[in-house]
Amino acid sequence: MAIVVGDDEIPAWATLDMSAEHCYTMLREKFKLDEDAVQDIFLLAQHSQRGHEYANMVVAKLLKKRQHHEVLRKPSAIVHVSCKNARHFLGQDF
Repeated sequence: MAIVVGDDEIPAWATLDMSAEHCYTMLREKFKLDEDAVQDIFLLAQHSQRGHEYANMVVAKLLKKRQHHEVLRKPSAIVHVSCKNARHFLGQDF
């Protein structure tokens, strides 16, 4: 997916701010996360600045495993546990 700026196309990876739609699609298609896991990440990111940082760490964990060619049998479970731990550190159980 490219972004058109004037007559030029900028690849999606060249932007600093991704739209919610792009993030949702990436999480669902690239990582094969279920709807609840994606919701966990979005809710964590919306909680606070620190929650946003934790959400980024969860996605970074998935990217690292993918980069090292690890087979993710249950990626949604990884996300659920990671988000639960992050909520614990934030002092929230939402």
